[in-house]
Amino acid sequence: MGRGAQPGVVRCGLWLAFLALSACTSQADLIELGPVEYQWAEEPVEAAWQVAPGLELGPRGGEVLWFRVQVPALPGPDPAVQLSALFADAAWVCGQKTELRGHTQILPLPCTPTQVLIRNTADARTAVRRPVAGSEQRLWTRVLETELAPFTVGVMMTLAGLLLGLAGLRPGAERAYRGLGLFLVGIGVIASLNARQLRHVFPVSGSVLFVAHELATTLYPIGFADFVLGTFGDGRWRVLRRGLRLFVLYAAVAWVLHLTGLLHLNTGRAPTALFIVAFLLQAVVLAAQARKTDPSAWLFLFGIGALLVVSLPDILDGAGFKVLPFQTVPYAALTFGAAMVAVVERQHRQARETAQASARELAAKLAVLEERNREIDALNQELRHQIAERSRQMADALQQGSATVSERQALEAGELIDGRYRVLRLLGQGAMGAVHAVERLSDARTFALKIMSGRIDSDAGARFAREAEIAASVASEHLVTVVDVGGQGSGRLYLVMEYVEGRPLEDLRSRFGDVPWALELLWQITDGVRALHAAGVVHRDLKPGNVLVGAGAEGRELAKISDFGISRLGAPSEGTGREVPGAAGMARPVDSPALPDVQGHAATHMTDPRAGAPGLTATGVLMGTPAYMAPELANGARSASPASDLFALGLMAYELFTGRPAHAETPIFAALSGRKLSAVAPLPPEVPQAVAGLVLRSLSERPDARPTAEQLLEALLAGRPSRAGA
Repeated sequence: MGRGAQPGVVRCGLWLAFLALSACTSQADLIELGPVEYQWAEEPVEAAWQVAPGLELGPRGGEVLWFRVQVPALPGPDPAVQLSALFADAAWVCGQKTELRGHTQILPLPCTPTQVLIRNTADARTAVRRPVAGSEQRLWTRVLETELAPFTVGVMMTLAGLLLGLAGLRPGAERAYRGLGLFLVGIGVIASLNARQLRHVFPVSGSVLFVAHELATTLYPIGFADFVLGTFGDGRWRVLRRGLRLFVLYAAVAWVLHLTGLLHLNTGRAPTALFIVAFLLQAVVLAAQARKTDPSAWLFLFGIGALLVVSLPDILDGAGFKVLPFQTVPYAALTFGAAMVAVVERQHRQARETAQASARELAAKLAVLEERNREIDALNQELRHQIAERSRQMADALQQGSATVSERQALEAGELIDGRYRVLRLLGQGAMGAVHAVERLSDARTFALKIMSGRIDSDAGARFAREAEIAASVASEHLVTVVDVGGQGSGRLYLVMEYVEGRPLEDLRSRFGDVPWALELLWQITDGVRALHAAGVVHRDLKPGNVLVGAGAEGRELAKISDFGISRLGAPSEGTGREVPGAAGMARPVDSPALPDVQGHAATHMTDPRAGAPGLTATGVLMGTPAYMAPELANGARSASPASDLFALGLMAYELFTGRPAHAETPIFAALSGRKLSAVAPLPPEVPQAVAGLVLRSLSERPDARPTAEQLLEALLAGRPSRAGA
């Protein structure tokens, strides 16, 4: 509702009221006929007529109700009679039958004097008023003077109610619109039908008009109560809500009994009136309680007062005191409807102003949060830089000679590390050290702490520190993050990583072959590889054992790449890659001690359970896990490049999609023996064609034929299932 809606309605109502007041013109040239006689019968019987002066006659066992009146001789060229029986459907004038459906009840008189016979088959309580005779032109003038304004008001209210009701049915619309629309439709229909002459412009029978009138009488109290509930809520005891439910139940039962012929709706008007009075009183109470916090409550109370004042003449008329020659109830309803519209408009404006204020406040808070986030991002970037620098310095220092660290293989629960971390429990243990779950004392967050123990050589210590340097240099949701490193000079060499509640992808081989699941995980792994390559890092040991799968947002699985112990910082083409040195020449593969691979933590697998070959993680020139090493790595670790990672990623992708290795022979062993790689079988048809093509290209022997991680990621994101892509 816009601001201009209320004044327009008020002006229109004032104009209609002015038209109605013109009904006070002279009626000296019209003759009131009488007395009116009536009887119940299928066909009228002369001896059965009874005089009905000013009575209200109702149905009697479904019998037809007949009226008749005698018309004297009338002067003038256009004599006519105006009938007043509600819902009449036929009349006989000068012996000729006239169907009243769709016609006015002003009937021309071809002869006078005559007798007018009226038939009423509607099952309705009918007010018997004396017909009026006179000039047809004067009768029409009288009808327009007395009924045009209330009839127009009724039609306007009905249309406005329909529009508001439809607006209230939209998702998210205010409840008050629905109730107000139902109220206006009900009151508008009643006001239109109470225009006794003009209501017959509707081309339907009196029975249909009666049903419409009674249905409107049932609906408008429901709309009123629903409007009040949507506007002011309900009281502590929920009286109005319970009363509304009781009335709906009563109305439903009354209509069922009426349709089955057991009860007439006229009989149920007294309970309906009691419900209306109860609703009105409860609405006054609720509005009075809300007036201190809701200024629109005053408008509502004013509307109720205006309703009572404007309808007072009709109330007095019902008590036998004729005050005005026309009905005031339509104007009372119009006044009250305008007040209800004003209430909705005022509350809507208040809600809009509140929403705008909240939006401004929220925008200010968001600006503060964005500024804080920028500061936090800057601090995090600086922290990562510091961790990487400390790790590099530690690696350089350890590379100069051996380092002795704590001889203990594990820490005790509750033990403090550098006064910052409290040990919670042991996650896993190996020859070089152990992994513990720890709590950071500053914020009680849980992390995974990898600590070395025993006597280690310089290469192992440098590789340990290099893992922290690499992990701290790259930020991605799909990489395990290192948050701290320490221990140089303290006897405890450790690094602290985010704690991931999950399992290595290696342990989920039973799910390999599930293409939608594989697509969802593979794009995450590829995104992590893309982030590494963008930072100039080559992982050199991509395999299912170095990918953790845990719980992400909205219950989805989240994949994170871990273990950067043998990663290369700086692309080979840059000439800045730093290697962990080993023995010169092609040394034989030997087992290298490793930290354990445990749930919730990333650690390097040192053996290949499928190839049956020992790991080459950090010994000699060859580095990595044989089953996932690219053929060019047979020339040594310095041949590692982003394309080498893509080969390992392609092997993982093939296994994820099919559940089996891509090659019959481990590629690195075939390259060392000088044999060509075996042919690769096609991927399942469920794999998107673009993804399948890039995965097969990543398995090429020539590194320059393989795609980049960015290219594979784009294809994977386009081919993700709709569930994952939402």
